[in-house]
Amino acid sequence: MTRQTVRTAQRGTTESAWVRYTLTALALAFMALFLVLPLAAVATEALRNGWDAYWEALKEPDAWAAIRLTLITAAIAVP
Repeated sequence: MTRQTVRTAQRGTTESAWVRYTLTALALAFMALFLVLPLAAVATEALRNGWDAYWEALKEPDAWAAIRLTLITAAIAVP
């Protein structure tokens, strides 16, 4: 008969809960500051003259060339 040992699950960290929550909050604040805020600024600036100006800009061939180049570059760089 084989003997099985029972292992207790160990916690991944020994830090207290407030340290974990503080680090999580700091990481989320960093993401908001450096990712979400610039994205919101770009969207606001792009739509400053309204949706009509935005749709008119999308009719330009140069705009579609820029979008195509961005998507191709992302497809190559991301995977």
